[in-house]
Order: sequence, then C-alpha cells, then structure tokens
Amino acid sequence: MRIEAPQIDLGCSLPSLAERIGNTPLVRLDRIVHDLPGITLLGKAEWANPGGSVKDRAASAMVRDAIQRRKLVPGKTLLTRPAAITASR
Repeated sequence: MRIEAPQIDLGCSLPSLAERIGNTPLVRLDRIVHDLPGITLLGKAEWANPGGSVKDRAASAMVRDAIQRRKLVPGKTLLTRPAAITASR
C-alpha cells in the first residue's frame, strides 16, 4: 500500500521514506581505534532513519508482512504504543 503525494519537480530523485529505512549510513569511529593500526571501526547511524531509531527497521518489516498477508488493508488502522509494540486492528 503506497500513498502517492503530489509530484513536485525538484530536479533530482529523492527516496521515499520506506526506501530510507534500513539504508543507514556507516560512520568511521577512528578516535576509538587510533591506537590499533590496521583496524577500521564503523558504526551504523541509525538516527538517520526516518523515525530516528533502529526500531524503524522492525516496524517496516512488520508492516510489509501484514500487507503481504492481507492483514493490513485499506480501511484498517495501524496502532503503536509508547513501548514501540506495533499492531493492527
């Protein structure tokens, strides 16, 4: 299920929110390993996800699964609690 927004020509292609989830950039953590020659340490910048959290990945997978199994269809409501538990009714 995809909701189409009005098209605005920005002169470039921008990813949808769904496409941005999980495609988080890697950040070099050189200061942590500066005394360890030959070691490269990378961290995932999960704050770059649309919701600012690693939980975006899990929520996206749950929504995709619910859509594929036809549990989430037009007219149903998706709920989330503060504890980040996602369910549909």
